[in-house]
Amino acid sequence: MQLEHVINEVIKIVGETFPKAIEIKTNIPRDLSTVEADPTQMHQVLLNLLVNARDAMPGGGTLTILAENVKLDENYSRMNLEAKPGPYTCIVITDTGTGIPADVREKIFEPFFTTKEIGKGTGLGLSTTLAIVKSHGGFITLYSEMGKGTTFRNIYPGDGNDIR
Repeated sequence: MQLEHVINEVIKIVGETFPKAIEIKTNIPRDLSTVEADPTQMHQVLLNLLVNARDAMPGGGTLTILAENVKLDENYSRMNLEAKPGPYTCIVITDTGTGIPADVREKIFEPFFTTKEIGKGTGLGLSTTLAIVKSHGGFITLYSEMGKGTTFRNIYPGDGNDIR
């Protein structure tokens, strides 16, 4: 499937429903490699990550959604146990929100773990996201700094077309 179509569809939904205090920036190339994936599940992954980003910016901020074709090498694979060398399609979601504390980063993908107040979250969004990404042969990396924001990189095996 073409991830570009799902990404653009989700960006449209987010643009229409998120607070106007959140600026949305995108860079989605038209030549994104195809991936073997379920469109509904990719939609769910993106919405889960984008809603969490929105919630991390209650006063507004910038939400950036990028996509790119990448080729992972042996060095990257040695540093990231879930990665194998080869072509991938990467979706990067970055927010300028509160950031995730180090002690919480270790737990965020656990089922039923939430930092949200009672009644505001189930704790299933990120665990479901990780399960979907892994079921598609991909993996997620996370980078976060307190007070500066968070970046999730979702990396899926690609077909290798259009690698730069």
